Amino acid sequence: MSKRACVWLLASAACGSAARPAPLPPPPPLEVEPQPAEGIVGRAWLDEVHDELHPRWALGFLEQSRVYLPPGHALNDLRLEVTLRFSVGREGQVTELEVAKPSGNADFDGAAKELITEAAPLPIPPPELVSDDGVVHVTWRFARDVRQDGVAGASIERRQWEVERAVPALLAGGRVADAAARLADAYQGNDRRRLAREVAGATLVAALEDVSDPAARDVAAEAAAATGWIAAEPALRRLALEANDLGVQSAAIRALGTMRDDQAPPIFHEALARFDDERSVAAAGALARLGKGGDVWTRESARAKGADSEARVLAFQELTEVGAEDSAQVLIEALRDRERPRPERTTAAVALAPLARDPSSPAARALLTALDDGDAAVRAAAAGALARAGELGMRSSAAARELTQLLVDRDPHVQEAGARAVAWQARRGTLDELARLARSTSDPTVVEAAVGAIGRIVGSEAFSQLRRFVASKDEVARMAALRALAGRPEPEAAAILRPLAGDPDPKIRALAVAVATDPAVLARALEDAAPEVRAAAVAPLVKLAGVDAAAPKILSAIAAARDARERTLLARELLLALPASP
Repeated sequence: MSKRACVWLLASAACGSAARPAPLPPPPPLEVEPQPAEGIVGRAWLDEVHDELHPRWALGFLEQSRVYLPPGHALNDLRLEVTLRFSVGREGQVTELEVAKPSGNADFDGAAKELITEAAPLPIPPPELVSDDGVVHVTWRFARDVRQDGVAGASIERRQWEVERAVPALLAGGRVADAAARLADAYQGNDRRRLAREVAGATLVAALEDVSDPAARDVAAEAAAATGWIAAEPALRRLALEANDLGVQSAAIRALGTMRDDQAPPIFHEALARFDDERSVAAAGALARLGKGGDVWTRESARAKGADSEARVLAFQELTEVGAEDSAQVLIEALRDRERPRPERTTAAVALAPLARDPSSPAARALLTALDDGDAAVRAAAAGALARAGELGMRSSAAARELTQLLVDRDPHVQEAGARAVAWQARRGTLDELARLARSTSDPTVVEAAVGAIGRIVGSEAFSQLRRFVASKDEVARMAALRALAGRPEPEAAAILRPLAGDPDPKIRALAVAVATDPAVLARALEDAAPEVRAAAVAPLVKLAGVDAAAPKILSAIAAARDARERTLLARELLLALPASP
């Protein structure tokens, strides 16, 4: 009961008699209290609020009025009821408290208002009850009769703006899921594409700012880079400097480099100055993507040429993504010198990869020579570097011949690296060797690399080999073959994958969904338990139905997503599907 009401009641009682009145017998039990309507909006939260209000109203004000005031007193008139209207903020604070329907008794109405004020802050409302203006709008009836302050007399009004105003406001308030749901309900094609892109982009930014989920931040950084979402750059800069997780910092730096953020070089240089392995390597690569690879070499050349082997290794690590021409001779000398420690030679090999742009380059020749090195770790590092060079575009028949020899190497690490490198230089002549390796080895990484390399070979013979591996009892080989089929041009590849949309393995379901053409399959995929499967459904859905027909379904999936990583996967695909301008 409110302090004001207690004081008023005691004063009223004192005016009537010098002695405190004898307590009255307890009121009869409530027999006809109305129950809330079935499916009332926000019932669970309203029950929580009622738990806060009821002791103050029914057991406080009403009971005190019954005990201390005469039965005929105006405050004991069972016809009294007042309806209040008030707003509840995100933290439970009460605002805009007013009388919506007065009882006719100012003291009765005032007691109800004071009760709400003193009960604040109320239980925090769930996001789904919050209106577009950022508060929950509540109407609550307080009665003198059996209805008292029951939830049956309470209601919540959801106030919504037009979608063009609501979506930006919801995004500004951090309510990405609500914005996605609102737009899904109101999507009308071209005129809403811009808003859909804003929702998807804001989803990436929200994931970047989610301190509780480093994995979602990594995915969001990659998604920002893949989609070129410029509005994510400020959040990426903050992560690059302040994130507690070194991997998140590195992912943010790589994304900024890919996006060619011209405000980021000071961050990159700061990372290089710290020299903390992964982060500094990412910063060096980012500077290279901005055309400043020479700056990295200028900074590291003294260490790379110095007498301290550990310092040389660290310098070579920073050069692994740079490709600075002036560094080539130092790296080649380190790779060729068999007196150098193994870490120095292997790191030098990795750093030569971006310099091996064509088979005749000194870097490529040095790496090919190193494939015959007596140290298996050096052979594996050289093969890995050639794999990276192939990924960057270097093609060579001579390299393919040399790398094929590694498939029979004694060391499985060399075999694996050789198979991955052959994948980029693949020729029909290597097909039998790769298939033989995949069937003869017990090392799963070698199996995966060999089957993956077969997938890159053009032609019916390679396709037939993949079909055989799909039927293999070796799950690693089967999975690798299915992944390879997903990238094949043959129509039969998709025909093999489509029936697997119900496979127990979500990785396989995602591959099947990515080539699906059945609307029912895609509809089920958007509700799949695995986020990768839901994300895989986006591109084929857009292809089948068109972006404007697919967008509402994808937005609904974003709104219903279980966590930030899932929302990010869906938002990435939506951004890639939506044109940048209407």
